[in-house]
Amino acid sequence: MKKWKLRSALIALAVLLAGCSSNAQYNSSASGNVGTAWGGDVHSTVQGVSAERAWRDPAEMIVISYSTNVPSGYDRVYSIRINELEYAIRDGNFNSLPITRVYDSSNNEPRYIVHARVGMNYQLYVRNYSRNTNYEIVATVDGLDVLNGKQGSLNNNGYIVNAGDSLAIKGFRKDKHTEAAFQF
Repeated sequence: MKKWKLRSALIALAVLLAGCSSNAQYNSSASGNVGTAWGGDVHSTVQGVSAERAWRDPAEMIVISYSTNVPSGYDRVYSIRINELEYAIRDGNFNSLPITRVYDSSNNEPRYIVHARVGMNYQLYVRNYSRNTNYEIVATVDGLDVLNGKQGSLNNNGYIVNAGDSLAIKGFRKDKHTEAAFQF
């Protein structure tokens, strides 16, 4: 197998429960409580590769929360581009979901929230715009690693998204050919 050195990027799509954090600048009612279920099986084939991280620490990290109650009056975007990587949340038909961008005045950083509709399948999408750099994407949903279903960690392995390619993570990996769909 080919061995690669690659940059490590963490995509912590740690899609959190409503309320998100103590610094929330909007109110969420109890009806905002929703979580991710392991949905039906979806076909998704992967193969193992031998790769070595070029750096121990992630090149970047992004958190996209979800809620049934999304604040109004804020910017909405369909993807988030940071440097060479673009991130989006897509529905089961691969349509991009609007992401609300709320600026957190406590740290001058944006927070991202996607509207969750109970029963809807969704997927994580990453596009690598680099011409020559492959990235490792270590992704979690509700704190669970998407590759093994266990608690997420920066030390876990991730998906490789090659230069110029994209990656759609449709659910929690069950085996080399199947994922359990992400479902709100």
